[in-house]
Amino acid sequence: MLHLVSHPIHYFIPLYRELSKKKEIELTVIYQSFQSSGWLYKKDYLVDVNWNIPFFEGYNWGKLPLSEKSEIPPFFSEGIRFDIVQEVLKGDWDILWIHGYYLITNWVCALVQKLKGKVVMLRTEDVLFHPRKKLNKILKYIPLRILCSLSWGLYIGKANKQYLKYYGLAPDRLRAAPYCVDNAYFQAKALELKNKRENIRKELGITDGSPVILFVGRLVEEKKPLVLLDAFKKVIQEKRAWLLFAGEGPLKELIQQRVSKEHIPNVILTGFLDQKELPKAYAASDIFVLPSVCDTWGLVVNEAMNFGLPIIVSNLVGCAYDLVRENENGFIFQAGDTHQLYLLLLRLIQNEKLRINFGEKSKEIIKDYNIEKCAEHIVSACIEAKYRTSRAYVQIH
Repeated sequence: MLHLVSHPIHYFIPLYRELSKKKEIELTVIYQSFQSSGWLYKKDYLVDVNWNIPFFEGYNWGKLPLSEKSEIPPFFSEGIRFDIVQEVLKGDWDILWIHGYYLITNWVCALVQKLKGKVVMLRTEDVLFHPRKKLNKILKYIPLRILCSLSWGLYIGKANKQYLKYYGLAPDRLRAAPYCVDNAYFQAKALELKNKRENIRKELGITDGSPVILFVGRLVEEKKPLVLLDAFKKVIQEKRAWLLFAGEGPLKELIQQRVSKEHIPNVILTGFLDQKELPKAYAASDIFVLPSVCDTWGLVVNEAMNFGLPIIVSNLVGCAYDLVRENENGFIFQAGDTHQLYLLLLRLIQNEKLRINFGEKSKEIIKDYNIEKCAEHIVSACIEAKYRTSRAYVQIH
């Protein structure tokens, strides 16, 4: 199986390693760029980021010279990578697995693979409920239906499944490949840091035992950190609590200015935290919030649930409909509704028992969203797709 993806994504590496253990398939990953801190990150973080993990260990990956020189490709403007197309054309790949549809090279490779009578697997993160410009929707409708007609679909969750079905991917070619993180790593970190919680909170500048609300992610408009700040401003007038922003981005300075100008106490901005430092933020916290208006999934929610945190997300966060069980492990609020978010935060802050019960439920739910199961689903889908495609090819010829 050949997997095409734009660049090394830190969330995907554990899955590649797990798939590489499977005897049923032989995985090779080809990146259009070897960079993991390119323009995509500079645009949203304003700084280069270092995830502090080994990106190229434990699985096979193609060493294409052009990928070493290339930046992370922007949407639909990278041009066709003919060296990658040649790999698909000359290679004997039973399965071509492409991540996302925004790279022109992926489209060309999918067509080549299909002409060879082989399987194309499509895994994308998109959902239907995020607003799109009408012209963009019209322009991409027919091309996406064509791509979906060529492919099997690996859906990451309920909302993504609806998206793929909308664009014509037949239900009998849709298989689950749920979005997940390395649960074993984060659960081990949760256990390791459990007895260090008080010291970690002191290191972060948290001076008492009041509940801590955590936001993790890019400080950009679409993530709506200012909605959380406004809700917290109302909360802090009634109950003592802390708000922890773990992330970088263009809104960082504005948050700092508002905290200072409006005299909002107990707000801490940590800056970017890599995969070794981030667990400390989860361990120090009591409630996790993701108020985004444009988040196709939100893997930070998976991470937070491994630490047994209750979850509050907006209705425009993709994972809301898979990971958040209303009144069981958290709440879903109307995106942008500061007052509703304030009421939900206040409810959890005032009730420690509720927080604990919700957190335990989070740990129970997240067990099913793990790397091992995801790998098993992908392998099973590959075996079925190869069998059905080869039978159809023989019948035609």
